[in-house]
Amino acid sequence: MIYNLLLCLGDSLTAGARDPHLRNYPLELGQLLSTDTGEEWFCATEAANGRTSSELARDCYAIMSRYPDVYGVLVLIGTNDSRHRIPPDVFEDNLGQILRVCRILKKRAYVLTIPPVNFQRHFLWYDREACT
Repeated sequence: MIYNLLLCLGDSLTAGARDPHLRNYPLELGQLLSTDTGEEWFCATEAANGRTSSELARDCYAIMSRYPDVYGVLVLIGTNDSRHRIPPDVFEDNLGQILRVCRILKKRAYVLTIPPVNFQRHFLWYDREACT
């Protein structure tokens, strides 16, 4: 197993939305880990603009199975769930399903929280109550 490879799953935030350099946080994270540890790190990205937690839960086994050598899986999902009014209990179950697949495939899982939402600039269509 290669311990310097991480898989990042998520939506447009994982894919690089709002990145001023048109990169994404997985590229930045790989660079930071390489610098901090003196080892080579890479973060593969399996992200899709508009993806919901339901879609990721449905597809995560197939996605993760394509990466047998990853050490860990970073999950950043949920911003689009509000847009589609996915109930919090369904989001929680979806996240549980994703984490279950990580355990089955013996991958360390890291769940990230979404960054603060600036409703005035980016997310006027979001349900503010669902984001808090």
